[in-house]
Amino acid sequence: MAGALALLVIPAAIMGSAAVTIGSPGPVASPFARGAVLAAGYPGYLGVFVALSLAVSAWVPSARTAAVPLTTLGFLSVLAGAGAVLRPRRVTAPG
Repeated sequence: MAGALALLVIPAAIMGSAAVTIGSPGPVASPFARGAVLAAGYPGYLGVFVALSLAVSAWVPSARTAAVPLTTLGFLSVLAGAGAVLRPRRVTAPG
């Protein structure tokens, strides 16, 4: 169980630290670097969810039983993404 959790947490920590580094102002924050983080992030995101889906499907005894936690995970993922996109942001006036 700890190994499976490490497979999820370690890539997320690496991508998070890369996103924070790229998002901060400075010479590292180029459009190419941001694109590279996005290009690596989306396949990583897909890989995590595919691995998690396969693990749940292998762990539970039937497909119906696997559908419940996977549907819940997908629903929560969509809600978390929508919350991050729709969250109010503080806008500062120029000047």
